Amino acid sequence: MLGVVAVLIVTLRALVLLQREMSRRVETEQRLATQLSFQQTMMEMVPYPLIAKNMANRYVAVNHAFEDALGVRREEILGRTGLEVDAWGREHSRVLHNLTAKTLVTEKRQEIEAEFFDDEARSRFGLFWTGAFSASNGERAGVVGTMIDITDIRDAELRASNRASPP
Repeated sequence: MLGVVAVLIVTLRALVLLQREMSRRVETEQRLATQLSFQQTMMEMVPYPLIAKNMANRYVAVNHAFEDALGVRREEILGRTGLEVDAWGREHSRVLHNLTAKTLVTEKRQEIEAEFFDDEARSRFGLFWTGAFSASNGERAGVVGTMIDITDIRDAELRASNRASPP
């Protein structure tokens, strides 16, 4: 009889510990789901093209602003490199691919100004930034990047310099 009671006590304790662990896991999953929802919403709310690439320099995320600016769909991009997608035009896609590759290697933020072509083949100018991000274990996990179109600024500068130059 004493043996049965001991087994019941051990089983009951194990059940209580298992329920605590299950509650902690559910709570952790809910926090992670909330964090993911926040990140996805924030990425979509930003009115500038945003990208994320993995350590193989392949797109893992893009926002709607990226799709709109380049006239591409994320389904065509995800899992591919910038060179494979060629969304920015051949030359500029190579420049941006190399920029993200440099960020992945150096873990340092990069910034360039470059000309690119939009979805209607119009020449545009943009400021591009990239930065590395890490996994929870501290190892590099990928790169994020964004771009701000400064074509209107460059056009205004050109008009101002043309007015300032004597004929």
